[in-house]
Amino acid sequence: MLLMLAGMPTVLIVDGFRDLVASLAQELEDKRWRVLGAQTIEEAKRVAEGIHVDVVLTDEHLPEGKGILVEDAFRSSSASGVRETPFVYMVSSASVTSTLQGKCVLPKPFTFEQALNKLISATQHACRPAGDARS
Repeated sequence: MLLMLAGMPTVLIVDGFRDLVASLAQELEDKRWRVLGAQTIEEAKRVAEGIHVDVVLTDEHLPEGKGILVEDAFRSSSASGVRETPFVYMVSSASVTSTLQGKCVLPKPFTFEQALNKLISATQHACRPAGDARS
């Protein structure tokens, strides 16, 4: 049974690479984050319906489709507070596709500190969108 622990932000990491999710999870848990993982869009949708998530970190490209579909699922959810969940997209290049224009992105490769700072910014709704010169 998963419980919301007071003072611990919750991140959902959606990525098809289990090792990446595990590596980020270990580092984030050491920094007192609660980490949930999903490898598919369907798994992420199930999480959206059942557990409060403070921020979602998803890959731009997932095995079964684009990462934006995870955000679409959250935005169309009827669960309380889910529609406002901030998203951070891991992208493989500095060029951002038009579907991610105006979204918060984390260019690969990235360090753990860069990922952590981007997640903190997103939870404070202060993440600069893709294409912002200050991001």
